[in-house]
Amino acid sequence: MQTAALLFSRKADDKSWRTVYNSGAVRASPAAPGSGALRFQEGMVFMKYLKQFGIILSVSCIGEILRFLLPWPIPASIYGLVLLFFLLALGIVKLDQVKDAGEFLIKIMPPMFIPAAVGLIDSWPQLKRLLLPLCVIIPLTTILVMLVTGKVTDFFVGRKEKTHE
Repeated sequence: MQTAALLFSRKADDKSWRTVYNSGAVRASPAAPGSGALRFQEGMVFMKYLKQFGIILSVSCIGEILRFLLPWPIPASIYGLVLLFFLLALGIVKLDQVKDAGEFLIKIMPPMFIPAAVGLIDSWPQLKRLLLPLCVIIPLTTILVMLVTGKVTDFFVGRKEKTHE
């Protein structure tokens, strides 16, 4: 089954239903309009996404509980991400069980930043006095993060090559 929402359209000349996927593949359904077969297929896709979102939300909820219980200053979302990573790495949760919902969340991620951008625009008077320090700090820290990431990657790649020799 393709990832992304399904679009159902009705062809006027022969009254057959077609399922159109984002990839452009079209499958004609032998079911007549109004029959239960099409609704069943639509329901199965909905249930698959609902189950996958349920798994992701359950892990996020456990992350919230861990943040409440543990005294460390770590955001709940980080607990949830780490927990989901370990569940995937250990095979407790299979990638197919969360892949489609995860891809959907990634596709809708850009609009999620709109409220934050509007908040920055509203806070412009307070941010104006910090503009020069931010213009210096942001590029420097970006370069620093890139250098540290590169060195750590070189270290692990070199260590892996030594173990294969």
